[in-house]
Amino acid sequence: MSVQHFAESGLVAMDIPKALAVHEALGIGLLGGAWAGCYHLQPTRRGLASFGSASAPMAEAMEKASEKFSRWSSWTSRVPVLRRADQARLLVSLAESSVARKLIAPATVPLKIWLACYVVLLTKGADGQGVARGGGGGSAGSGGSGTIGGSG
Repeated sequence: MSVQHFAESGLVAMDIPKALAVHEALGIGLLGGAWAGCYHLQPTRRGLASFGSASAPMAEAMEKASEKFSRWSSWTSRVPVLRRADQARLLVSLAESSVARKLIAPATVPLKIWLACYVVLLTKGADGQGVARGGGGGSAGSGGSGTIGGSG
């Protein structure tokens, strides 16, 4: 995508802060959702259980890691919502969600950029037809003299 594409869609330089805010809000939502999902699903424990008795050394290592993580849990006890949760499991699920989010980042980063642009266009009152069809062929109708990369 080029600057010209954004200009044709009706985005202007003044929209960048709003797009960044939306992008970061989507990222925070993804972080919270992945963390909660890993806390409830426990992907590491489920994965180890599928290996049967061969996973005993790994399960033992996970227990030791959980004990070490519990020493670092003082910051989670300061957050009222997290006080009632199992602190060791909370920190293990944070690590699991970090790995999961890194694995899916090649898909989520472009998706978050597209969604941020789409939300900005919706909040501007733009017709959004070019965005809804997949970004092709949007008109410069709402872009005036302030469009990115063009004069009108």
